[in-house]
Amino acid sequence: MKTFLAFALSVALLPLQAVAAESKPTVESVLSKYVTAVGGKAAVEKITSLAMEGTMEIFGTTGEFRTFQKANKAAWTFVGQDGTHSHHFDGEKGWKKNPLGVQELTPQELRGMKQMAELHLETHLTKVFPNLQFKGTETINGEEAHILESNPSAEISDRLAFSVKTGLLVEQSSRDGSLKTKFQFQDFKTVDGVQRPHSMTQTLESPEGTLDLVFKWKSIQSNKELKDELFARPQG
Repeated sequence: MKTFLAFALSVALLPLQAVAAESKPTVESVLSKYVTAVGGKAAVEKITSLAMEGTMEIFGTTGEFRTFQKANKAAWTFVGQDGTHSHHFDGEKGWKKNPLGVQELTPQELRGMKQMAELHLETHLTKVFPNLQFKGTETINGEEAHILESNPSAEISDRLAFSVKTGLLVEQSSRDGSLKTKFQFQDFKTVDGVQRPHSMTQTLESPEGTLDLVFKWKSIQSNKELKDELFARPQG
């Protein structure tokens, strides 16, 4: 009788086990939902360039911030109280310019610019973040999020959080040596068929301390002609 009861229960639970197995997220299912949420692969990959204009708040002051992206190239410019600061990546090398002059980007800065230069990042996450693994579900800013982690080396790791409700990427954090960076994305709006955050908070942690930056985008333009001079080594 006990044997029969155990058998009957195991058979009865099979459908529940199957549902649980099917509903457990995987890297592929999380990324597929994300691509759909942002607008679909076709909408993402029809974009040939991005030009974004807004503000960045740092140390309690706000300045003009602009970014420029096209295939394998990226640049940004910030105009603040102490002058103009910019980063440039031409697909191979990177530079920064500030009131002190022009210098080559550090390895950490260069890695960030290379990620920025991935124009179709939404559909190329497994390329940019190798060895992604599903790490479970957490609550981030009051909503459940699926966590994917990439650990390409002992010194470098990345963590991506996707909203369970919307499928959108709501948080991205990385560790590059002693530097930790976290981005939080909010205020998503559709621009030329693609969902893009219009507000972003960046937190930098290093042995020197913690720095918070707040970005607000006023204008996002797709497929605008961007000259290569924007991404080349700036004049000193």
